[in-house]
Amino acid sequence: MELIRDDGRRFVARTEERFDAVIVAARPPRCAQSNRYHTLEFVEAVRRALAPEGSVTLLAPGGANVLAPEAARAAASAAATVGAVFEHVVLVPGLEISIHASSSKGVVSDDPAVLADRLLSRGARTPSFSPRRFESLLEPGRIARLREQIDAWPGRINTDARPFAYLSNLQLWERSLSGDRGAGGSTWTGAAERWAPAWLAIPLFLWAVWRIPRRARSPSGDAIFSIATTGAAAMAVEIVVLYAFQAASGRVYTGMAAIVGVFMAGLGLGAHLGRRLPRGLSAAGGAVADGAVLALLLASGPALAAAASAAWLAVAWSALAGAVTGAAFPVLIGLAAARRAGDERRLASSFEAADHAGAALGGFATGVIWLPVWGIETTCLLLCGLKVAALAGQILGIRSGRAGR
Repeated sequence: MELIRDDGRRFVARTEERFDAVIVAARPPRCAQSNRYHTLEFVEAVRRALAPEGSVTLLAPGGANVLAPEAARAAASAAATVGAVFEHVVLVPGLEISIHASSSKGVVSDDPAVLADRLLSRGARTPSFSPRRFESLLEPGRIARLREQIDAWPGRINTDARPFAYLSNLQLWERSLSGDRGAGGSTWTGAAERWAPAWLAIPLFLWAVWRIPRRARSPSGDAIFSIATTGAAAMAVEIVVLYAFQAASGRVYTGMAAIVGVFMAGLGLGAHLGRRLPRGLSAAGGAVADGAVLALLLASGPALAAAASAAWLAVAWSALAGAVTGAAFPVLIGLAAARRAGDERRLASSFEAADHAGAALGGFATGVIWLPVWGIETTCLLLCGLKVAALAGQILGIRSGRAGR
């Protein structure tokens, strides 16, 4: 036996060796760190590391006799992900479902007689396992029942950019922690998933109710809404950056210093540059700031999807996100302050509250719901919806100001 101290995923991606068998003993994908061993990209890397008649074994949530809905959905996703890479896949029921796959026909089997013959023909002898146990482990009725339960759910492929699997495992984990209360009904995580669109629809609806009836709304109100959506965008992009970095490197705590550090450095530099922009931008400055953040969000989808396999890109994008959002804040604050006379403390509290409220929405909706449900690119597009609304408010404000003159 040779013990190699390395990140498992990185080793599989870089090795030039070819193996007869790969057994993935990773934890269930309840977070980004463990999910990286259950994605399509990792399974493809394992296939490249296998000999022509090699096989791979992975684990998925299971059950003694009946699968919980979340376990069945997670297992369906795992089976679909493996099946997208390997032509021959066998599922073995148990407290944890073992998924065995190979590119060559006949390598993996769920026939007890075939497996018992292989074990005996190779001279393997152990007092802890008898070849007859294959008959109980691979009872045809249990296998058929397992397939029936899994086939009842759509098998969504789990990828680095769309980590669908860990949402189902989070729901299963929540149900198992709930004891008797989790035996039936929904979970909080499941309810949050079903209402995922509401986290975008509610702020857009409130903005429409506030903004549309009166076209000549105060520009300061538009600026404050822009600050809120900028805060949401900045926090959401940073959450996705952290996810992409962890997916690429396998760790996040030690890299968090660099990610947060460069974000804050970019924020400071952007704020300094934004403060030095010409004051003649006036109302148009708000539209420019919103447009810059919108462009950042549009570019973040494909960039951070690629960063899931390149940790350095996640760090670099964190700095860029800080610079863009940092430059937007002075412009938006200056626009709001120029149109609102009064106590500076009230102005500052309005700006701070808007920024933090937007950041809270962006952080929760992105990290808990949108990222695992829709993936990196769609999440960034959803956030674009908020920024488009803010940009529309700025443009309406500019047109109203011209009409007033």
